[in-house]
Amino acid sequence: MTTALDLSHPKHLEHYLSTTPWAAKSITSLSGGYTNFTFRIELVTPFQGQERVVLKHGKSHIPMAKEFSFSVERQKYEVAAMNKMREILPPDSLARVPVIYLHDEANHVIVMEDAGRDAVNLKELLRRPNPPSTATGAAMGRALGEFIATLHVWGKSDQARSSLDFFDGHPQARGISAWATYGRLVDTIVGKSESIPLIHDPPLEVSSGNLEKISKLAEERANEMRNSRETMTMGDFWPGNVLVDVDRGADGSEKLRKLLVVDWEVARPGVAAFDVGQFQAEIVTVRHFNPICGPATEALDAAFLEGYLSIEPELDRQRAGQHLATHLVIWTARVGWEPAEKTRELVERGLKSIVL
Repeated sequence: MTTALDLSHPKHLEHYLSTTPWAAKSITSLSGGYTNFTFRIELVTPFQGQERVVLKHGKSHIPMAKEFSFSVERQKYEVAAMNKMREILPPDSLARVPVIYLHDEANHVIVMEDAGRDAVNLKELLRRPNPPSTATGAAMGRALGEFIATLHVWGKSDQARSSLDFFDGHPQARGISAWATYGRLVDTIVGKSESIPLIHDPPLEVSSGNLEKISKLAEERANEMRNSRETMTMGDFWPGNVLVDVDRGADGSEKLRKLLVVDWEVARPGVAAFDVGQFQAEIVTVRHFNPICGPATEALDAAFLEGYLSIEPELDRQRAGQHLATHLVIWTARVGWEPAEKTRELVERGLKSIVL
């Protein structure tokens, strides 16, 4: 395999794959990922019974912002995290990670299992005019709760110590996550260096005393993100990173086939409650902006917590709740949810909850 090709271009990618088991009949660029160039490969010859695979090509910058540097070493940690999850999950787990078929470190390529031509991420599924049933929501929630709790329980075990040492070799994962959340919390509230009209015109109402409390909390939590070895975390556990393969019959029936959790580039030692809080915050957000999915998301959220606690009863709920609230403040106004007028309402809700 040659390093002279630019594998972010389908034509070069086709040449790269031509002498491998994943020779391409067609190549389709996939949206949704932020840190890699991602493609679905329709295979000339099925591989292990699969007609399609997904290929991720990494560069030292992210596709949407070339000025944002992100070491390609991230792929080494992503592959290691996904392989470890396959090792520790029960074989019949409904929620799992894709099978890794190839990690070409020289060319920064990962070839992995495809979730299915009709699979969509959980966020998109919940935003549809015809969201899933409450039964499907509950099944997804429980499976995902058990999934992330399994990682957290393993990460606290003696068997995980050497793995945590390995993942500590990826400090950029910690730094990016600390900056993206608690590192921007106070500025998001006051709008000093970044003005967001949806929430800064007029300014958010927060007393100087509460702002001081939030500033102290942000400093403490950012430090935890940079240094905690409480357990192993996924690091970016949200519905956009959960691919759902569900079959919907003409009669409206639903059969949930599998859930694949993807994009492990910032997997790292950390705080279990941060994974939980981030996921729950995103469920709150999609329900706020798309009320029609209310029954499904309520069932999903309840089953998620139930599934989590069935595996790991020692969840720091206060910390998870504060992280949920922080996520609402940081991300809601930046993502571009519609209708826009509901954005400020959710940010204010998060702001009030941070200091409770």
